[in-house]
Amino acid sequence: FLGRHDLYQLIFFFTPRTLYIHGPCLFLLLSAIFGCLINIYQFAMLCKYKKILC
Repeated sequence: FLGRHDLYQLIFFFTPRTLYIHGPCLFLLLSAIFGCLINIYQFAMLCKYKKILC
């Protein structure tokens, strides 16, 4: 559960100025995470179809 202090930190983190600074890094991080998830999903599908022991 988020406390008031955590909420303030979140609001401060997502101010436009901070987004302008951290936006590219955040975007890269998110795309890396999604890419990893997609790779894991594809690997799981490969294991499923090819009957490979994971």
